[in-house]
Amino acid sequence: MNKAESYINPNRDFYIDFLRFVALSLIILVHVNCPDLLKQLRCFDVPLIVFVSGLSCTYSSKSRVGDWLWKRTKRLIIPTYIFFSIYMLLLYVLNLFSNTSLITLDQVIGTYFMLNSPSVGYVYIIRVFLLVMICTPLFLISTSKQNYSVFLGGKYMMISIILFIFLELLVSFVHLSDNGFIGILYNQYFIYAMAYSIPFLIGYSLKALTRERVKLVVLIAIVVLVIGAIIYYLLNGLPFVITPTFKYPPHAYYIIYGCCISVLLYCIRYVEPVQKIVNKMKWAIFVGQNTIWIYFWHILFLLIVGRITSYWLLKYIVVYTLSVFAFLLQYKIVKKLNYKFLNKYFIG
Repeated sequence: MNKAESYINPNRDFYIDFLRFVALSLIILVHVNCPDLLKQLRCFDVPLIVFVSGLSCTYSSKSRVGDWLWKRTKRLIIPTYIFFSIYMLLLYVLNLFSNTSLITLDQVIGTYFMLNSPSVGYVYIIRVFLLVMICTPLFLISTSKQNYSVFLGGKYMMISIILFIFLELLVSFVHLSDNGFIGILYNQYFIYAMAYSIPFLIGYSLKALTRERVKLVVLIAIVVLVIGAIIYYLLNGLPFVITPTFKYPPHAYYIIYGCCISVLLYCIRYVEPVQKIVNKMKWAIFVGQNTIWIYFWHILFLLIVGRITSYWLLKYIVVYTLSVFAFLLQYKIVKKLNYKFLNKYFIG
């Protein structure tokens, strides 16, 4: 066993961890303010990581909904609140020595509620995970495991299509102000829960995809992607600009693009050499198995490195490298201390 292998869990699907690595890498890329063309090309990152959550979902209809939700909520909320509490305290301290206001009370409150604004930023993706997790039992509780491979016309795809149509009608015709409680609930919770449930359900439906169906699934994804591009061109012309216009809130173009690219990336695993190559990428697998804390660390290093350089590529390399090594140090410390709480919430 080489050194990298000692840090990874061998009992997981390495390809799914690799897709998490890809998604995280693209999320960090946009945060360093990469060129606009890259921003547009890589804007399938959040749908991809939600799609992967569907692939790896272990919910069973036999599970007690309350117990399952409580366990998953703690797994997500506790590390998030720990990190952002420390991060906001750091911003407050920096406020004392800075002429600019780095944090306000409204941002503190918004961060704990995981709002787009006001907040310190970066909590959007955590809110997406939380909302999709809460919705999961509603979609899956009455569905047997034998119904996984229904991408080609079954229950999950029908639910996804209904959600998609309903979503587009709402974001196009129902507009509420963020000033009130109902507006915030609608704009920043309800719409996002509906939108990101679609890649999750598609991912879940592909869990038992067989080799015989891969070509058909790929063909469907390509056809849907092309149709979406043609509709965009006819209605909006060129160039293709998906983010941020159609991302906040998530519209049809954004969800279609994210879902189709996610499906294509997943189906690549069935090309014979690809799985073998991925299995050898141990450090990428390590990152994919520990995305949440590497994501948290990159927020801190963005704050630091952003004050030193504005060149996006240099910032990306430095921030990403420091984030991985900071988590690696955290990983070693947690493993050495071997406390149950630390193992549960500071690794993975």
